Amino acid sequence: MKLKLNITLDDLEMRAATPLNSDKEYFEIVKWTTTTTRHCYTLAVFDQDKEGYNLRFIGNRPFDDKIRSTDFWAITKMAQAILDLFWSRNHDD
Repeated sequence: MKLKLNITLDDLEMRAATPLNSDKEYFEIVKWTTTTTRHCYTLAVFDQDKEGYNLRFIGNRPFDDKIRSTDFWAITKMAQAILDLFWSRNHDD
């Protein structure tokens, strides 16, 4: 079962993504920014293993001065709670 999920908080977004040439879905937190065009970059990824979803930072990006830490932690907590629920509904261990 796939989870279609997007949570947006100001310029941060938690979203489902699929790599090119793959059907394996993963979840990431990105920061949207606008210079001459609107684009985003990944701050953190939720890796899935046999016990559920685990947050993994991409370098020190979540600690960058451009990131509001209260927003980052708020969206991270919301995302983790939803992913935990999704995991528990799909794994009756």
